[in-house]
Amino acid sequence: MRLRWRTMPSIGAMLALLGGCAEPQPDDANTTAYLERLGTDTLAVEIVRRSPGLIEGEILARTPVTRYTTYALHLDERGLLTRFETEHVTPAQNPSGPGRWEASVTFDGGRATIAREVQTGADTVSVGAAGLVVVTPGRIPTPVGVLEHALARASLDPGQSVVVEILSPWGANPRATPTTFAARGGSEYALDFFGNPMVISTDGEGRIVGLSGAQTTMKVEVEPIPVPDIGALAADYATRDFEGTGLGSPSPPATVEANIGGATVAIEYSQPAVRGREIWGGLVPYGEVWRTGANAATHFRTDRPVTIGDLDLPAGEYTLWTTFTPEEAMLIVNSQTQIWGTAYDGSRDVGRTALTREDLSEQVERFTIGLEASGGGGLLTLSWDRTRFSVPVAVR
Repeated sequence: MRLRWRTMPSIGAMLALLGGCAEPQPDDANTTAYLERLGTDTLAVEIVRRSPGLIEGEILARTPVTRYTTYALHLDERGLLTRFETEHVTPAQNPSGPGRWEASVTFDGGRATIAREVQTGADTVSVGAAGLVVVTPGRIPTPVGVLEHALARASLDPGQSVVVEILSPWGANPRATPTTFAARGGSEYALDFFGNPMVISTDGEGRIVGLSGAQTTMKVEVEPIPVPDIGALAADYATRDFEGTGLGSPSPPATVEANIGGATVAIEYSQPAVRGREIWGGLVPYGEVWRTGANAATHFRTDRPVTIGDLDLPAGEYTLWTTFTPEEAMLIVNSQTQIWGTAYDGSRDVGRTALTREDLSEQVERFTIGLEASGGGGLLTLSWDRTRFSVPVAVR
């Protein structure tokens, strides 16, 4: 199976050892490029081309390694999706990257048939698609071209909301995920993202002119830019990946472990970066419970009973959360485990204990948790930007 559609340049032509010599695509009223950034870092570039009955997109995404994706939405005269196609490749400049994936989705009688091909083989699956369904190539946030199609299908008046089923063709059991779109008025819409709004701004004619995840855990911002030479960017980013200087994961996993007074204590968490942003009172809002990292909840394990601050903990596994104000910081120990970082349940708290704050002379770019053994006890530390918080740990 090889996917090719009308106006999209072939992946081979775009990425075969370009070396930066490809010409930028011409900008016109039906072509728009977008930059997706996290703080000062570029996460992705997307180009959307619109023509009667067809929305096409190119995405160059940089995390965890650079991938070039094309997608095409084929629409009937009513604007309904009849066929979706997508292809994902690693640019040739990074031969160690993942191989090619491609998929197509067709619709018939409330069912979606998904044909997929990856390096390990091909398969076909059928899933229910009876509601208001749009298809995405699989990125979060959903690509601009797909969001525009969803908004056009929803046809929302100010104050209205509708549930749209967003289907990704990937995964062991692909399914359509219900997602609420709400019209805020003034050409602004809200996409529900785990209970928080991702705000979509349009030009009044259905063209997206901005997307903000500031109120969500994603924190990404998407804005229009001049149409770039995406081939040259692909070559540059993939070369960096191959040389080990690419962007990598936005918040990579980390583990810290120490022997404190005879107890083996370990913490598993993820490390977001400053990326030029205000952290305390900004990215980490005052007065709200924070996951103490990113992605999954931060997990704490001890094989012996310990005391953290003034909290006595039996041996076992817990999750760590925090809350901050300009005047104080508190560490929260919770009995829930194996959960995502948005699943905090205060009724499961073991307790809270105060953290001591100190200013740092040098910036810590990535959020870092430390366990420092000292004598018969130790210190648990949280360092980020130019601040360190700490609490003593002792074996009972």
